[in-house]
Amino acid sequence: MEKHEVLIVDEDGTYVRELNRQASDNYVFKNYEDWETAASELYDNSNNYDAIIFDAIVKYDADEKNGDIGNLHNVISEYKKLQNGLSGIFIPYVIIATDHKNISKTFKGEPVIDKNDFAKIFEELENSISSKDEYKIKIKYSEAFGAFEKGKGYLSSYDKKNLTEVLIDFENNTWSENSFNPLRKVIEAIYKSIHNYDDNLLPDSCVYENGKVNFEFCARRLSGRENTKINMEKIDPILPKHIGWVIQPITQVCHIASHENKKQNITKYSLGTILFGVIDLLIWYKKFIDDKYNNN
Repeated sequence: MEKHEVLIVDEDGTYVRELNRQASDNYVFKNYEDWETAASELYDNSNNYDAIIFDAIVKYDADEKNGDIGNLHNVISEYKKLQNGLSGIFIPYVIIATDHKNISKTFKGEPVIDKNDFAKIFEELENSISSKDEYKIKIKYSEAFGAFEKGKGYLSSYDKKNLTEVLIDFENNTWSENSFNPLRKVIEAIYKSIHNYDDNLLPDSCVYENGKVNFEFCARRLSGRENTKINMEKIDPILPKHIGWVIQPITQVCHIASHENKKQNITKYSLGTILFGVIDLLIWYKKFIDDKYNNN
């Protein structure tokens, strides 16, 4: 069973220890005593967490001696700014309070739970986590998301965010021509990663020193096809044949679709064609990195 990491902002360490004791094995709680410290952790490592618990009597910063209910408005407001800002942090949260009935009246529409009702807390956490679009997407496309597993030298959280957003838009039918470019960035990240592992496999003539990527050259190189445009020796194919032939035109389609209007009949199925090609590439990429580098 997948472990869910939950960040909790509560200065009462005794309570957090009891929460851990009451929790099932699929929950891990990481405690921060004040909001500023927790916010810094979220900004740097948001992908580590599946849910957040805010104590209603929360300390705003480490300099405060005790928490205060007056801080909660600011904490919730600032967290929502993190959700809607460039950081794009979206993790469901619950508020725990001993006086939860009165707190609920003040914070209408917010998920306020009795601090001592552990069963209710875990129920709310489970519902929040399982209903997240992102969470559902990760389960449905778990093979692709293996290429972003932490600590294994795969792709970054930024690349994961690009794929996640496109998958959510694809599933919810909220896609647009802007959905194509993030997929192009995922392909670019794969080529850069392979280049970083072995610059003989993808040399500087494919991935330039300034960070730019020649998508055609990379696809030809990994497919073992000749490149008459530059003096680059032919190697044995690295990519499976079907992926090698699919991936080269994908970046061209991404470019065209990103710059065309809907009169050109760019459809969800065009996006799906590109999306599933990228997923196939991601699954291959993870296996390739594992076999060649992680298992040595």
